[in-house]
Amino acid sequence: LAPAFTDVLRAVRQLVATDTGKAVVMALPAEEGRFAIAVSFMGTGRKFYDWFTNFKLSCRGGVHEGFLNTARLFERNAERIEFPRVAQALGRRTLTLSDVLSECTQRESRFRLFLCGHSQGGAVAQAYCHLLRDEYALCMDNVVGYTLAAPTLVSWDFAENPAAYPL
Repeated sequence: LAPAFTDVLRAVRQLVATDTGKAVVMALPAEEGRFAIAVSFMGTGRKFYDWFTNFKLSCRGGVHEGFLNTARLFERNAERIEFPRVAQALGRRTLTLSDVLSECTQRESRFRLFLCGHSQGGAVAQAYCHLLRDEYALCMDNVVGYTLAAPTLVSWDFAENPAAYPL
């Protein structure tokens, strides 16, 4: 009974807000003192409330509201996502995803973001890339990625250049 009750609470919560931005984040050393920051967004899981995100079909600014909300929830955790080994390698006390994103606004950043996801995760990766470009002003030379079987993210009237996105 307890798991069923928890599922119902999560489903009710999603009527107001979408899920928590299920993702795995890791940092790896790359060539010439650079670092790769990989973010992999999870697709729709087995829980019925995962589908609430998919069915928030309204668009905000031409972008699917459910996927954009999930990307924003992940974005809000940027200060809490830490890379202690990379911080140590750089002689810093701490290094967060927020710090990485700040540096990625510069063309000569030491960091390169790799975004990926499957299904719902692919759509969230694309929405996150949109936020990085439009709200963080990241240099898109520092972002690459791949999505597989991602649902449609934007409405027909979304007047953007697809070449502006590196996914």
